[in-house]
Amino acid sequence: MKFKSILYALALLTTLLIPTPIWAWDLSSLQGIDTDYSKALHSLALEGVDSYLPLANPDLDGIALICFSHPANDLYMGVGQFMKINAPLERVTQFLERFEDYPKWTDGLLSNSAQKLKDGKFLVSSEQHVPIPFVSNVHSKMIYSVEKKDNKVFFRYQLKSSNSLTAYDGFILLEENKDRTTQYIEYDFWDADWGLGKSFAKARIWADSLQGIYQWDIAFKLRSENLNITDHEVLDLSKKKAKIKSLEPCLSNKVSFKYLAK
Repeated sequence: MKFKSILYALALLTTLLIPTPIWAWDLSSLQGIDTDYSKALHSLALEGVDSYLPLANPDLDGIALICFSHPANDLYMGVGQFMKINAPLERVTQFLERFEDYPKWTDGLLSNSAQKLKDGKFLVSSEQHVPIPFVSNVHSKMIYSVEKKDNKVFFRYQLKSSNSLTAYDGFILLEENKDRTTQYIEYDFWDADWGLGKSFAKARIWADSLQGIYQWDIAFKLRSENLNITDHEVLDLSKKKAKIKSLEPCLSNKVSFKYLAK
């Protein structure tokens, strides 16, 4: 009995010495298409979203990319994105929540609209132009969840339906720094019905997709940091930067996503 009491006291002391986490993510299902990455991203969110930050080397625009490989499907894409946005968290969050404005600064995005659901989530419908003759544009519906607490904002999203995409899981974490800048961390994993591209255009699919990801990143950073320029200027400048961006280091050095095996 005395031995049990000692164990109980030690357990209680350990609990008191370990600080309670200041953030508890709501990782309930988004009611979209669950994949292995859905569970893997849950594990990453719980253990630390900056796990891969040490592997990322930011470019001159302050944006770092990491490409993730899939153990069995080399066209199942994964990209980690890290950047410091020189704007306060409140402003960055406002722009991120303006789903209907995304086409203004996203190359090829023709439409994007959000419907608020009863549980506080959003159903975001979009159409993405595909610059290939006789290939249909990508129509997608995504479920979004937005959580806010203290100096953090957590966006999760998952594919609900699409005519081309077969899977999409991702999240964005915004956290305000002491100097009132915002740390932006994003992870995206997606697959699609690539058609004939599976056989002869794998490198092109990866390169084009990654360029689109980077264009969004630089556009969103520009939009958040510069209130005195127009959306057209944001789109134009981000397209130019994405066009000359060297993506080869990311494409040639894909890393495995360790949480996928958990």
